[in-house]
Amino acid sequence: MNYKDIINDIKNRNIKNTYLFYGKEYYLIENVIKEIKLTLNDGMIDFNLDIIDGRETTLDQLISSLETLPFMDDRKIIILKDFELLKGKKKNFSDEDEKYFTEYIDNIPQTTTLVFVVYGDIDKRKSLVKKISKNGIVFNCDKLSDMDLFKWVKKRFDKNNVIIDNAQIMYFINSEGYLDKNSEKTLSDLENEINKISSFVGKENKVTNEIIDQLSQKKVENDIFFIYLYLLLVEISSIL
Repeated sequence: MNYKDIINDIKNRNIKNTYLFYGKEYYLIENVIKEIKLTLNDGMIDFNLDIIDGRETTLDQLISSLETLPFMDDRKIIILKDFELLKGKKKNFSDEDEKYFTEYIDNIPQTTTLVFVVYGDIDKRKSLVKKISKNGIVFNCDKLSDMDLFKWVKKRFDKNNVIIDNAQIMYFINSEGYLDKNSEKTLSDLENEINKISSFVGKENKVTNEIIDQLSQKKVENDIFFIYLYLLLVEISSIL
């Protein structure tokens, strides 16, 4: 199942009991959390949404939250962030606790959805990961592929009501270097650049390669470098 299918299922209220979303693309993780939250009755969300720090919670606290029935809604949602057992760490859980909780995944109440969220990598060898996969969905929120990225960028520019041709979308993607092997850039970084370009261009106006170059982060960094180099040369000249 791909990311789009997962989002569509959630929007259609076809929700699993367990999810595990992990990876470096925080934007995708936060977006799916937002969609899951939207399935709850907004007026009762304080009663039916628990957000738990997985680095600090204990087995008793976690089971207590899972066993609490939803209040005036069909479902309760628990978002468990950076759960230590998924990273191969044990601060608050013993071996017995880990075994008990892993087996408990089979018995999560049907009215409860447990969403594991890990911002980074997980230990895929863990029995808990395999158990979550068996009962629900495990999805790596990694970088978007070429075509998905193109669609995503186009959608963001369209949302800002600016005009951009396909060639300029490709130029923007290549300029940002998001798909480069060692790039640390995320979709959040790209969205910031898209919003900056859109604000500069203005609604119903066209984005050009020249505008992309003018506002690109690389150009700003290069300008700062050359200004610094110039000032350094001036200082050296004054000393000599």
